[in-house]
Amino acid sequence: MLNAVAENPQNLVILGGDLNDVTNSLPVQTFIEDGVFKDVGDENTWTYEFSGFKLQLDHLIYANFKNIELVEGQAYNRREDFELSDHASLLGVFRVY
Repeated sequence: MLNAVAENPQNLVILGGDLNDVTNSLPVQTFIEDGVFKDVGDENTWTYEFSGFKLQLDHLIYANFKNIELVEGQAYNRREDFELSDHASLLGVFRVY
């Protein structure tokens, strides 16, 4: 996947969904540690609450190229925003130049 992304930097590539793991876990870090990909979330983002702990288990990971700008990224983690799931939704708005 990294090769395909590197060969096509003009494309917006997003991996998103319930990865069932936190940002600092080895599987998630494998994508974002070298800077080719970035996660929409930050240290304040959470998408799942378990026993009072707020965790980001859902991710929007995108190719971090100069022609791609994250315009807006946020989690809808108010309870009324995600009545159909026990996970919050993530929103990412991107601009591709």
